[in-house]
Amino acid sequence: MEKYTNSFFQSGEKPENENRKIIYDTLYEREKNLAFQKALNQAKEIFNICPICKRLVCDHCFLICDDLDMCVQCATKLNEKGTVVG
Repeated sequence: MEKYTNSFFQSGEKPENENRKIIYDTLYEREKNLAFQKALNQAKEIFNICPICKRLVCDHCFLICDDLDMCVQCATKLNEKGTVVG
């Protein structure tokens, strides 16, 4: 049996007709969206947006400062001290 190119579909088998293809494609989109949301939620736990430069930085490059939390690069430019999140 020919393989179906939809990588998220569990068996990888080609659908036997157009109706099954619609179902498989819908399942694929649902699984893809769930995987994306899971990855996004995991990323939110280890990345931060600097309120000054608006860059996305990891916890190791983000500081908890007295007045405003910010990335290490902005803290260096502004002579701010803080504690690394990660």
